Amino acid sequence: MKQALAGILAIAFILVFGGPVPAADWSFYGSARMATFSADVDPQTAGVSSDTDTQWALQGNSRIGANVSAGDVGGRFEYGSTPNLRHL
Repeated sequence: MKQALAGILAIAFILVFGGPVPAADWSFYGSARMATFSADVDPQTAGVSSDTDTQWALQGNSRIGANVSAGDVGGRFEYGSTPNLRHL
């Protein structure tokens, strides 16, 4: 009984996934936004020779995503920088 069920499932798997699949059009986009600023640093505690230090950080509005379409079906996803799902 198990062999018959396994055979039926294998044939069903081949029939479902063996057919032609239309190619999907992927359109990626994204932006990495950086913050650059000077910060006052205490030279005694930081071990540096100057009173200011340049700092860079990734801003919270950076994102990456894609628009996908395959025939009449399409969709979109987008992730933010924390990473959080913004669109699905």
